Amino acid sequence: MSLHRDRASLTDLPWETVEGHGQFLRMQSNWHFDLVPSGFTPTYTENARDTRVEEFARQEHPLLFNGPTLCLESIDPKTRTVSISKGEFYDFLFSNILSPVSFGSDRVPSAILASSVLPNALAVSFQLIGPNGELLIASRSDKLAVGPGIMSTTVTGGIDPHDLQGGNPFLCCAARELKEEIGVSLPADSLHFRGIAIGVRKLQAVGIVDAICGNERWAAIVSHATRSDEIRSFSIIDKRSVAALLHRKRFTEAASMHLLLIAQRLTNC
Repeated sequence: MSLHRDRASLTDLPWETVEGHGQFLRMQSNWHFDLVPSGFTPTYTENARDTRVEEFARQEHPLLFNGPTLCLESIDPKTRTVSISKGEFYDFLFSNILSPVSFGSDRVPSAILASSVLPNALAVSFQLIGPNGELLIASRSDKLAVGPGIMSTTVTGGIDPHDLQGGNPFLCCAARELKEEIGVSLPADSLHFRGIAIGVRKLQAVGIVDAICGNERWAAIVSHATRSDEIRSFSIIDKRSVAALLHRKRFTEAASMHLLLIAQRLTNC
């Protein structure tokens, strides 16, 4: 399978393996985000895609709609530049969920994302952390087209072109989703971008973002957080119970990696 010349750089980065859930690339500090042409070369026609997605929508998700996304093209650690392109949600839904491309078991996630046959639609995983290491996690709604009914971090969401306007699209998307999904606003400087995770099943690049809250802010968030169409319920867990909970409950791949990374970081502090 040929690699797109711009995406090939994704295989050469210092990815870490996260306990069988996928890979993680630490990217703390300032990064630039450039909009570039897409390297995605679909293996299907748009008509075939739309027919399959519309059938899926009729059967299970009547409110499903196509929308713009931002997609990962390359990461250059020397210039601290992330190159992204514009795409469509239906391409991700078709390629990664409904008709997933078959890859050999020896292919690691970062190498698969470097190929041209996946759109590499970007998403964000945002986790609120309390003053004593408490974690506010969510149970996803059964109405969702992706990951219905399973556990996740506080909020998640796909990145769209509007998120580019604030500099780091992962931070902008996290702040937007936090406000939209649970009615909470946080100062921009309290959100921290940790890096990008890639799961082994869904093969989606997800920005890892979290925020540690002081006592007063944490109490206000916990008491005022509201459920939305995407969140069925909330739970508060302790950092020491993360590993056990991941064995008992089904979490998204991104959430599993995010929570393990947080537990590791807080334990080492």
